[in-house]
Amino acid sequence: MVRVANSTKVNGSVPPYVFKFDNSIVAVPKVFKANEEVDVLDEQECFIRAKVVRVDGSAATVSYNQENRS
Repeated sequence: MVRVANSTKVNGSVPPYVFKFDNSIVAVPKVFKANEEVDVLDEQECFIRAKVVRVDGSAATVSYNQENRS
């Protein structure tokens, strides 16, 4: 995120600056590899440690608690 000058009205006023994403510093997407451990956000929105079972393009199947999830 970078701070830039603002010229757009927000909530009825024009703030002097806004925060925006700088695409030139965005990290390269992670390439998953089979058998590596990764942090996964589960259904309860908690991070858990899981193991990558299979990779299909940009999607990965992970295993935790004896269950496979995509």
